[in-house]
Amino acid sequence: MKPSVTLSVSPSSSPSPTTEGSFSCIAGDTGILSKGKNEIVESITLVRDLKIGDYVHGVDKKKKSTTCKIEAIGSFGTGPVYGNYTDDHFVYNETSKKVQVHGETGPYREVDKYDLITDCPLVEDESGTKFGPMDSDFCGAKRGKIGWKKYLLLHKAILNVVRKSGTFWFQESSYQDMKTLRKFAPKVCRNMIKCMKNNRKCKGLEKASEELVNNVLTKSAKVQAKKAFTNFGSSCLTGSVSAVITGGKSVDESLIGTANC
Repeated sequence: MKPSVTLSVSPSSSPSPTTEGSFSCIAGDTGILSKGKNEIVESITLVRDLKIGDYVHGVDKKKKSTTCKIEAIGSFGTGPVYGNYTDDHFVYNETSKKVQVHGETGPYREVDKYDLITDCPLVEDESGTKFGPMDSDFCGAKRGKIGWKKYLLLHKAILNVVRKSGTFWFQESSYQDMKTLRKFAPKVCRNMIKCMKNNRKCKGLEKASEELVNNVLTKSAKVQAKKAFTNFGSSCLTGSVSAVITGGKSVDESLIGTANC
């Protein structure tokens, strides 16, 4: 494991894109303080050895230290990282108090890569770097940083999607290719935040989500997504992406047939 360091990217910096076709992730040999389902004592475990249901060290929405449960984790092949992260993976910057791209911080190397999401907004690696499940592939190259409040909304939305539809979102095999994902995902990211902030402004999320599912996911992943989301395009109905991420707050049958549904 190569020790990482605290991110120190200038607020005006834009993320330098990870190698074309390579997914943005966490190095498999990154150490995380963790314990298994039936274990009492914590120990350092490599990311590649973690499993769904394991408990890891992280922080809650108030940035207080806590124990977090892994809800999804998957492999994303082998590729370049700087220290423990790809250059555009989101980590927490202690100086700016924002979540932003890791940047080219640390030694360049190629290693097996993974991504994961827990029920906490951030996980902490053994060097003290706090990281999330997202990157600029999902939110777009221009979005090099996200304010804490918006980040919490986005994390909650993605976690709700995983809990409703399954963990396949965190598997490289669910996506046709990286280039296509980078084309459609940023619109989903923008509209997720918009919908979470205002439950009556979710129509754009439905369209963006449907486009992503139809154009980015593989056949098997597409089947799983459509099985979970039975009302794509109707944000005011149960079974829509909007209803899932907002915990049902977007559901309002009186809006059927209006521009808000």
